[in-house]
Amino acid sequence: MIDELVRGLISTPMETLDNFLTEEITNHLFEDATVPFSGLDLAALNIQRGREHGIRSYNEYRAVCNLKRARTFQDLSREIKPELIDKLQRVRVTVLYYCVGASENLPGSKPRD
Repeated sequence: MIDELVRGLISTPMETLDNFLTEEITNHLFEDATVPFSGLDLAALNIQRGREHGIRSYNEYRAVCNLKRARTFQDLSREIKPELIDKLQRVRVTVLYYCVGASENLPGSKPRD
């Protein structure tokens, strides 16, 4: 039985990777079919968990990696494809909202170092 399992794992091609999450986990996680709009968003839950645990902002991690802090969307052009930057610009007000709005803590909410 284990041989068959391993053979299956080895012979099954990997799915291609992309920057997107399926709608099933961004809108319908733990959804109750009898209650409209009751599904949760796994990405949002993970962002909130990061905030609660004091994970640093995106720009702080860029600095750790010796990357320039992003002040404009063009500052992301070496790491993010131009098509995705165009999409982000259409739905986000500023690059700072994209980079740190999802992961930066509110004043007083960050655990002390």
